Amino acid sequence: MLELVGDPSGYRNLLSSQGFFDSFILSEEDQKRTHMYQAQIQRKKLKKSVSSIKDYLKSLSMEAKIGKANSATIARISQLTQKTNQFNLTTRRYSIGDIERFSQSKGWDVYYLKLKDRISDLGLIGVAIIKINDGHIEIDSFLLSCRVIGRRVEDVLLTHLLYEATKMGCQQVIASYGVTPKNAQVANFFGKRHFECLSKGKKESQWKLDLTNKEFTYPDWIDVTEE
Repeated sequence: MLELVGDPSGYRNLLSSQGFFDSFILSEEDQKRTHMYQAQIQRKKLKKSVSSIKDYLKSLSMEAKIGKANSATIARISQLTQKTNQFNLTTRRYSIGDIERFSQSKGWDVYYLKLKDRISDLGLIGVAIIKINDGHIEIDSFLLSCRVIGRRVEDVLLTHLLYEATKMGCQQVIASYGVTPKNAQVANFFGKRHFECLSKGKKESQWKLDLTNKEFTYPDWIDVTEE
């Protein structure tokens, strides 16, 4: 209880300073964050209800969409290159202008990966930037939001790059891993996917994959389409 004493002319300022009439405004970002937390709780319950990780991944009924950068996705792609640390093979930071330039260049391609499951739409969560050379492609950037680590959606994105490379007539894929304090979990990402290690240093390792007579398949628990 607030006791009003003294000159009534000062009551207005006194009441205002106590915050009794403040209104609580829930921002769009707050609403998204709340929905994300609620969805994650549902996923944890679903995970406990099945007997294996593979059964859990299948039960999510995941749908992935892959496309090339456009006016509707460039800002989000740039944002992911700026903010993503854990699952980021090279941690190269790019502005919106950089992504626009890459997407309009004949020597580059920028791909995005969107994902949704039976519980919610996770939006644009993956990015790959490639440099196109004579006879091979070079993976400049490859990253994934930490929200979807563990679902093997990275294999969807990589497999798509390999398909695209073969359609271009390329025989090899060259890639690198740049060491940072936060991305140790992807240090052997390429090695686990049959890339040959060309060199390994304290700060960077170089990798190569021969595409000759190779077959590529998406994880069977993810439905993949192109946008």
